[in-house]
Amino acid sequence: MKLESVKEAAVTILGIVGPLGGLDVLSLNAGIANGDSDTGDGYQTVLQTNHLSHMLLLSLLWPAVEQAG
Repeated sequence: MKLESVKEAAVTILGIVGPLGGLDVLSLNAGIANGDSDTGDGYQTVLQTNHLSHMLLLSLLWPAVEQAG
């Protein structure tokens, strides 16, 4: 998993919800329990999957959440 995939997902989501007036709900629920290797971004797999990717997605989609009111 790479953080670039999170950025691509955010672009896709914004393309869908933009014309609709914002994002009403955002659930950050993905996670893994173990992973001993590092990601392509250089972070420990569990840290990136469970925390960093969630915060990146939230930061990229937050304007759409605010727009929904």
